[in-house]
Amino acid sequence: IGLSEDLRHVAWVEGEKEGKKRVVVNGVPGKWYDDIKGYALRFTPKGENFRFEAQLGDKEIPVFNGADGPIFDDLEFVDMSASGNHVLAGGKTGSLYQVYLDGKQVRETSVPVRDGVVAETGKAAWIERGQDPQTGGEFAMVVTADGSEGQKYPAIHSSPRFTQNRAELYYIAEKEGGDRFLVRDGEELKPTMGYGYKFTVTPDGTHYAYIAHVGENVRSMVINGQVGPGFSDIWDPAIFSADGQRNIYSAKKEKESFLVVDGQIFSHGFGAL
Repeated sequence: IGLSEDLRHVAWVEGEKEGKKRVVVNGVPGKWYDDIKGYALRFTPKGENFRFEAQLGDKEIPVFNGADGPIFDDLEFVDMSASGNHVLAGGKTGSLYQVYLDGKQVRETSVPVRDGVVAETGKAAWIERGQDPQTGGEFAMVVTADGSEGQKYPAIHSSPRFTQNRAELYYIAEKEGGDRFLVRDGEELKPTMGYGYKFTVTPDGTHYAYIAHVGENVRSMVINGQVGPGFSDIWDPAIFSADGQRNIYSAKKEKESFLVVDGQIFSHGFGAL
């Protein structure tokens, strides 16, 4: 069963008719397929648009609002913007990998594609992994629908993420030596995240936060490029108020826990938060 965020729309998979399955959306049944991936039932936030992944024979198909999308041998990713105005799908066909944006092919490559994402503006990005012919080593890079190829890294550790208003593109990349960086529209934000794997960014892209490794056993919160006080441990990146003007996070120094609110440190003496 799939539900919209406002709980006003529901979809489910039913079957089987001669081994086939179909999706029912708000009580209206769709066409029959050989199989349907139940975990891939997705409504847009207001429930106005809906997509899922289906199988016909040995082919895999993204389905948007009841209409079949491109046909793949292996479907690697499907995404839809919050309004449903833009849809993205990528996968393998034959020996090549193809990516389609709004039904139009925007990429064909021999390199595997994964983790595609599309913004409300229609910008789209995904990760490609392959072998660098110059070095012989494995690489990962972010590619966008306009044909731009990002820097090649040994690894990328998060799915690309667009902010809502500015459609800025964020992801976490690992460089030689193992240090990771939060990358925003191709810019590596400093200082390094060390081995971090989480960050926060407000929907409008105005404010961001992540934990930096500023020394041996020293962690600091970086908020909008400003490095905060050092602690022995910080559990999670700061969270922001709805307007982004305030922020809060918890931290630890030796055996004492602290709460940091808008840069001001509070001690409570009661152990872990």
